[in-house]
Amino acid sequence: MSKENFHPMPLLVPPLEEQRRIADFLDAETARIDRLANARRRHVTLVEEHWESTIYHELTESRTEMVELRRLGVAVTTGPFGTVFNASEYEDGGIPMVNPLHIKNGEIIPDRQHSVSQTTAARLSRHLLRSGDLVVGRKGDLGRAALVSDRQDGWVCGSDCIAVHPSSRLMPKFLAYVLRSQYVRTQLLARSLAATMPSLSEGNLLSLRLPNLDVHSQEAITIRLDAAHDWFVRAVAAMQSQLALLTERRQALITSAVTGQFDVSTASGRGVTDGVQP
Repeated sequence: MSKENFHPMPLLVPPLEEQRRIADFLDAETARIDRLANARRRHVTLVEEHWESTIYHELTESRTEMVELRRLGVAVTTGPFGTVFNASEYEDGGIPMVNPLHIKNGEIIPDRQHSVSQTTAARLSRHLLRSGDLVVGRKGDLGRAALVSDRQDGWVCGSDCIAVHPSSRLMPKFLAYVLRSQYVRTQLLARSLAATMPSLSEGNLLSLRLPNLDVHSQEAITIRLDAAHDWFVRAVAAMQSQLALLTERRQALITSAVTGQFDVSTASGRGVTDGVQP
């Protein structure tokens, strides 16, 4: 950037002693805010660990026989590779194609630029997703999985994903919770085909071992996990909101102090974290 882009502006330069008071005040108060923020981050981690332990407990408590996913009548379909589909066929605003980057927090978030025409989708009919299917990322973060909703019926499974078609012996929502859990992620990583970029094959996915629960048991577990997940989402959202507030107030405190909006020799700075408990 050239000097022509800069314009003269007034700069408050208090006496050296006042500068020291401001620096000492900000050191103490920003350190306190940082401790609160770190505590909130630790709480988020603890809540996430509690959620994972809840899934693990539900899957292991019954002590039911463990069976491979293929024995539960599940079918899988890998997305189309380069010989079937080329990236040049993407178009803006067509039928969404789902790849791992579109799977976020258990939901499918489409990208208008990663879409295909009706003609291309018809050609890729073998790879179309149906309501009740699950789509699983087969590269990178192997814990990415999402349940396909009615609204997403007919979208296309991308080349870096595997579509999972549950049988009548598996509740799709129950399987969605399982596939997103650390319980399964550990198995997937152990079966990964590459060390540098974890990847998953159809065979490795079908070899996942799950408890052989009847549909009624799956339904009961799903209801309990729904309640636990609602609490988990609310708790994390509340703590993330507090973290954002702490960051905002930390910056506001620095700005107010260095611009002389209050006298640091009499201010405590305690108001910046009102309503946020350690």
